[in-house]
Amino acid sequence: MAEAHQECIKTDPMYKDCIIPTERLHMTLACLGLDTKEQIKQAVKALHEVKSELKACNPTDIEVEFEGVDNFFHSVRYAHVKENPKLCEFVEHLKLCMTETGVHLRDVFDFTPHMTVMKMNRQLARDTRNPYLDPRVYVQLEGKRFGSQVLDNIHLCAMSEDREQDGFYECATSIHFN
Repeated sequence: MAEAHQECIKTDPMYKDCIIPTERLHMTLACLGLDTKEQIKQAVKALHEVKSELKACNPTDIEVEFEGVDNFFHSVRYAHVKENPKLCEFVEHLKLCMTETGVHLRDVFDFTPHMTVMKMNRQLARDTRNPYLDPRVYVQLEGKRFGSQVLDNIHLCAMSEDREQDGFYECATSIHFN
């Protein structure tokens, strides 16, 4: 992915701050509605309670392959996940487990497996008076294979600017399947 990032920056250095750093690359499985510390504690507890049930789904047998790019609203460019019914079944089961434990899901769109690689930032959108990424920056990524990853962990991450020491999102908890 670092090579793909460099290609985008080389095409137009203006988009350097729109690149998602490799240490933050992830695939969102679900968005939860956690507005209070108590709701976060509830979600942490719930995730650990359902870990064995999720592990029984053999997530480490699910290989997620990233190939080609697509976009959300022309302001987010992502690596496309090759069709994977096992992944979709696992995500649906995860969502069911979380809702059954009382955790509120805030997903407003259907699950689109992806890994965001570029996202138009607010400052650049204001500076250029254009909320969209220039397609010339990522056209060279079309059809490119980015690799694969086994589904071996889940992190409950905050959707904020706060980061862990390693640069990844701040996590309330993580579960590992191997």
